[in-house]
Amino acid sequence: MIDFVKTRYSQDLLDETDGVKIHKHNSWILIRASGTEPIVRIIIDSDSYDEACELQKEINNHISQLS
Repeated sequence: MIDFVKTRYSQDLLDETDGVKIHKHNSWILIRASGTEPIVRIIIDSDSYDEACELQKEINNHISQLS
């Protein structure tokens, strides 16, 4: 999944320090595997609630393509 995200968002600024963090305008999305559970966490931060919701929809759509 991480490789898919890195490829899909290769035009954006990516930080791989702790998972994959995608910087978009005044927002970011962090996708990382849990260190204690068999899950992937997605954390979104934005100045705007609407922008955060759009980013959530966008990343969910991309990840659902993997199933």
